Amino acid sequence: MSFLENARIRTKILSLIIPICLVGAGASALMSMQYKQADNDYTNFIDTDEVAAVEVARANRNLQGVGYRGLLAVITDSKSDQHADIVKLYQKNADQFNKRLEHVKELVPERAVDIDAFLAHGRDITALTDTAVQLAVAGKPAEARQAMGQADLLITPLENDVRDWLDAYMKSVAARSADLTVETDSTIFYSLL
Repeated sequence: MSFLENARIRTKILSLIIPICLVGAGASALMSMQYKQADNDYTNFIDTDEVAAVEVARANRNLQGVGYRGLLAVITDSKSDQHADIVKLYQKNADQFNKRLEHVKELVPERAVDIDAFLAHGRDITALTDTAVQLAVAGKPAEARQAMGQADLLITPLENDVRDWLDAYMKSVAARSADLTVETDSTIFYSLL
Protein backbone atom coordinates (compact mmCIF):
# COMPACT_ATOMS: atom_id res chain seq x y z
CA MET A 1 0.00 0.00 0.00
CA SER A 2 1.16 3.42 -0.80
CA PHE A 3 1.56 6.23 1.63
CA LEU A 4 -1.18 8.34 0.02
CA GLU A 5 -3.76 5.56 0.18
CA ASN A 6 -3.47 5.26 3.96
CA ALA A 7 -2.91 8.95 4.71
CA ARG A 8 -5.54 11.31 5.94
CA ILE A 9 -7.01 13.96 3.65
CA ARG A 10 -5.08 16.71 5.41
CA THR A 11 -1.81 14.83 4.93
CA LYS A 12 -2.60 14.23 1.26
CA ILE A 13 -3.31 17.92 0.71
CA LEU A 14 -0.19 18.97 2.58
CA SER A 15 1.93 16.49 0.62
CA LEU A 16 0.90 18.37 -2.52
CA ILE A 17 0.92 21.93 -1.17
CA ILE A 18 4.31 21.79 0.61
CA PRO A 19 6.35 20.84 -2.52
CA ILE A 20 4.53 23.52 -4.53
CA CYS A 21 5.29 26.09 -1.82
CA LEU A 22 8.96 25.02 -1.75
CA VAL A 23 9.21 25.37 -5.53
CA GLY A 24 7.52 28.79 -5.32
CA ALA A 25 9.84 29.93 -2.53
CA GLY A 26 12.86 28.73 -4.50
CA ALA A 27 11.67 30.50 -7.64
CA SER A 28 11.04 33.69 -5.65
CA ALA A 29 14.52 33.52 -4.15
CA LEU A 30 16.05 33.00 -7.60
CA MET A 31 14.09 35.93 -9.05
CA SER A 32 15.10 38.12 -6.13
CA MET A 33 18.76 37.30 -6.68
CA GLN A 34 18.45 38.05 -10.41
CA TYR A 35 16.74 41.37 -9.74
CA LYS A 36 19.39 42.24 -7.15
CA GLN A 37 22.12 41.42 -9.69
CA ALA A 38 20.42 43.61 -12.29
CA ASP A 39 20.20 46.42 -9.73
CA ASN A 40 23.89 46.03 -8.87
CA ASP A 41 24.83 46.05 -12.56
CA TYR A 42 22.85 49.24 -13.20
CA THR A 43 24.23 50.90 -10.08
CA ASN A 44 27.77 50.04 -11.10
CA PHE A 45 27.06 51.24 -14.61
CA ILE A 46 25.79 54.60 -13.39
CA ASP A 47 28.48 54.99 -10.73
CA THR A 48 31.36 54.27 -13.10
CA ASP A 49 30.66 54.48 -16.82
CA GLU A 50 28.30 57.44 -16.78
CA VAL A 51 30.32 59.38 -14.21
CA ALA A 52 33.53 58.70 -16.15
CA ALA A 53 31.98 60.06 -19.34
CA VAL A 54 30.83 63.23 -17.59
CA GLU A 55 34.23 63.69 -15.96
CA VAL A 56 36.04 63.41 -19.30
CA ALA A 57 33.68 65.97 -20.85
CA ARG A 58 34.28 68.29 -17.90
CA ALA A 59 38.05 67.77 -18.15
CA ASN A 60 37.90 68.75 -21.81
CA ARG A 61 36.06 71.90 -20.78
CA ASN A 62 38.78 72.60 -18.21
CA LEU A 63 41.38 72.20 -20.95
CA GLN A 64 39.60 74.89 -22.94
CA GLY A 65 39.60 77.01 -19.78
CA VAL A 66 43.37 76.59 -19.48
CA GLY A 67 43.81 78.00 -22.96
CA TYR A 68 41.28 80.79 -22.56
CA ARG A 69 42.32 81.91 -19.08
CA GLY A 70 45.99 81.55 -19.97
CA LEU A 71 45.48 83.82 -22.97
CA LEU A 72 43.56 86.33 -20.83
CA ALA A 73 46.39 86.30 -18.30
CA VAL A 74 48.83 87.12 -21.10
CA ILE A 75 46.84 89.96 -22.68
CA THR A 76 45.50 91.55 -19.46
CA ASP A 77 47.61 94.11 -17.63
CA SER A 78 49.41 92.13 -14.93
CA LYS A 79 49.09 95.02 -12.47
CA SER A 80 45.29 95.14 -12.68
CA ASP A 81 43.01 93.66 -10.02
CA GLN A 82 41.36 91.54 -12.67
CA HIS A 83 44.64 89.80 -13.56
CA ALA A 84 44.94 88.04 -10.21
CA ASP A 85 41.42 86.60 -10.60
CA ILE A 86 42.21 85.45 -14.13
CA VAL A 87 45.36 83.69 -12.94
CA LYS A 88 43.39 81.96 -10.15
CA LEU A 89 40.79 80.73 -12.65
CA TYR A 90 43.56 79.60 -14.99
CA GLN A 91 45.17 77.57 -12.20
CA LYS A 92 41.82 76.15 -11.11
CA ASN A 93 41.14 74.90 -14.64
CA ALA A 94 44.59 73.33 -14.88
CA ASP A 95 44.14 71.59 -11.51
CA GLN A 96 40.63 70.41 -12.34
CA PHE A 97 41.78 68.97 -15.67
CA ASN A 98 44.25 66.73 -13.84
CA LYS A 99 41.92 65.84 -10.96
CA ARG A 100 39.06 64.88 -13.24
CA LEU A 101 41.20 62.64 -15.41
CA GLU A 102 42.77 61.00 -12.34
CA HIS A 103 39.22 60.31 -11.12
CA VAL A 104 38.38 58.72 -14.47
CA LYS A 105 41.40 56.43 -14.11
CA GLU A 106 40.02 55.27 -10.75
CA LEU A 107 36.54 54.71 -12.19
CA VAL A 108 37.59 52.86 -15.33
CA PRO A 109 41.11 51.52 -14.78
CA GLU A 110 40.92 49.56 -18.03
CA ARG A 111 41.15 52.94 -19.82
CA ALA A 112 44.17 54.16 -17.83
CA VAL A 113 46.59 54.04 -20.77
CA ASP A 114 44.48 56.49 -22.77
CA ILE A 115 43.92 58.75 -19.77
CA ASP A 116 47.64 58.75 -18.94
CA ALA A 117 48.35 59.93 -22.49
CA PHE A 118 45.87 62.81 -22.04
CA LEU A 119 47.45 63.72 -18.71
CA ALA A 120 50.95 63.73 -20.25
CA HIS A 121 49.81 66.03 -23.06
CA GLY A 122 48.05 68.20 -20.49
CA ARG A 123 51.31 68.53 -18.52
CA ASP A 124 53.11 69.64 -21.70
CA ILE A 125 50.44 72.27 -22.29
CA THR A 126 50.37 73.57 -18.72
CA ALA A 127 54.17 73.82 -18.71
CA LEU A 128 53.89 76.22 -21.64
CA THR A 129 50.88 78.11 -20.29
CA ASP A 130 52.49 78.39 -16.84
CA THR A 131 55.55 79.88 -18.53
CA ALA A 132 53.35 82.28 -20.52
CA VAL A 133 51.54 83.45 -17.38
CA GLN A 134 54.82 83.90 -15.49
CA LEU A 135 56.30 85.86 -18.38
CA ALA A 136 53.22 88.08 -18.48
CA VAL A 137 53.50 88.76 -14.75
CA ALA A 138 57.21 89.52 -15.24
CA GLY A 139 56.32 92.18 -17.82
CA LYS A 140 57.50 90.26 -20.89
CA PRO A 141 54.42 90.28 -23.11
CA ALA A 142 56.11 89.27 -26.37
CA GLU A 143 57.68 86.17 -24.83
CA ALA A 144 54.42 85.39 -23.02
CA ARG A 145 52.46 85.53 -26.29
CA GLN A 146 55.01 83.29 -27.97
CA ALA A 147 54.73 80.65 -25.20
CA MET A 148 50.95 80.90 -25.32
CA GLY A 149 51.03 80.43 -29.10
CA GLN A 150 53.04 77.24 -28.67
CA ALA A 151 50.56 76.01 -26.08
CA ASP A 152 47.63 76.74 -28.36
CA LEU A 153 49.18 74.51 -31.03
CA LEU A 154 48.94 71.65 -28.51
CA ILE A 155 45.55 72.47 -26.96
CA THR A 156 43.38 72.02 -30.05
CA PRO A 157 44.73 68.55 -30.98
CA LEU A 158 44.33 67.37 -27.38
CA GLU A 159 40.77 68.71 -27.27
CA ASN A 160 40.03 66.80 -30.47
CA ASP A 161 41.65 63.61 -29.15
CA VAL A 162 39.67 63.79 -25.91
CA ARG A 163 36.44 64.48 -27.80
CA ASP A 164 37.07 61.54 -30.18
CA TRP A 165 37.88 59.27 -27.24
CA LEU A 166 34.72 60.39 -25.47
CA ASP A 167 32.61 59.69 -28.58
CA ALA A 168 34.01 56.15 -28.81
CA TYR A 169 33.60 55.65 -25.07
CA MET A 170 29.98 56.78 -25.19
CA LYS A 171 29.32 54.21 -27.91
CA SER A 172 30.71 51.50 -25.62
CA VAL A 173 28.58 52.87 -22.76
CA ALA A 174 25.50 52.71 -24.98
CA ALA A 175 26.35 49.11 -25.90
CA ARG A 176 26.75 48.23 -22.22
CA SER A 177 23.41 49.86 -21.48
CA ALA A 178 21.79 47.77 -24.23
CA ASP A 179 23.34 44.61 -22.76
CA LEU A 180 21.94 45.47 -19.33
CA THR A 181 18.52 46.03 -20.86
CA VAL A 182 18.65 42.59 -22.49
CA GLU A 183 19.65 41.02 -19.17
CA THR A 184 16.80 42.77 -17.37
CA ASP A 185 14.28 41.82 -20.05
CA SER A 186 15.44 38.22 -19.80
CA THR A 187 15.02 38.27 -16.01
CA ILE A 188 11.51 39.68 -16.37
CA PHE A 189 10.60 37.10 -19.01
CA TYR A 190 11.79 34.16 -16.91
CA SER A 191 10.10 35.62 -13.85
CA LEU A 192 6.79 35.76 -15.66
CA LEU A 193 7.36 32.29 -17.06
